[in-house]
Amino acid sequence: MKKRIIGHFKEFLGIEWEPDDMQANALDRLISYAESKGQINLSNYKKSFIEAVNNKLDLNVSIYQKILDYAFKIHVKLNYKQKQVIRELLDRGDTDAFKKFILDSHIDDVSLMNYFHPIDEDAVIAKFKKVINSDKKDKDIIASVFSRYCFQLFDRKTSLEGFSGDDVK
Repeated sequence: MKKRIIGHFKEFLGIEWEPDDMQANALDRLISYAESKGQINLSNYKKSFIEAVNNKLDLNVSIYQKILDYAFKIHVKLNYKQKQVIRELLDRGDTDAFKKFILDSHIDDVSLMNYFHPIDEDAVIAKFKKVINSDKKDKDIIASVFSRYCFQLFDRKTSLEGFSGDDVK
């Protein structure tokens, strides 16, 4: 499983790269923990990679702000947790989940959907490649994206518990 996880990452990355020992060991622990809990159903590799890059490079920040501005304009008060959900859905590019979020949050103005336009996956990958080819901290950026990618591959509870060592409710 570890080789598959790293292999997909390298495929999306488009360059030869290996995680450092500390990251590889953390991934081993996460995989072992997930297997011990029977939680080995991994999320979509590409979506996890896209979310990790978006999160690190903050590519959806202007779209996120437009959503918040429109919500304010229509007198919808969003709490911290709701804002985090919006941010995560943007970074994942999950339009269906955003529609569900609007319904579940009892937001009457569905025109909020008109503001949900995450960065296209191909554009995300192109921007990431540009950054890693031009930034002197490219190895740190790649390592950071890899860590987030691994975290996103497993369900949230498994990742939190696997990294913290504590059961999460």
